[in-house]
Amino acid sequence: MFSGSEQALLSRMLDLSEKYSKNNMDGIAATGRMIFRYAVELGIMKVNPIENFKLPKQQTKVEDLESAEEKIKYPPDTSLL
Repeated sequence: MFSGSEQALLSRMLDLSEKYSKNNMDGIAATGRMIFRYAVELGIMKVNPIENFKLPKQQTKVEDLESAEEKIKYPPDTSLL
């Protein structure tokens, strides 16, 4: 289905997704889609290799949950004091 270079690109995207946040990876994937879409429009490439690429959902690790500091989402209600 994918050529060797396309497979290498998808593999690299998955490797990067383990290192970077979801927001960063969304930006990288969007930029790649635009670049490859333009290459297809110019006739340089026949297929956009990451047009339908979906990033895997990042799993929260137990260690991350245990080490994360509890953040206060709302200011404390001082009227109760």
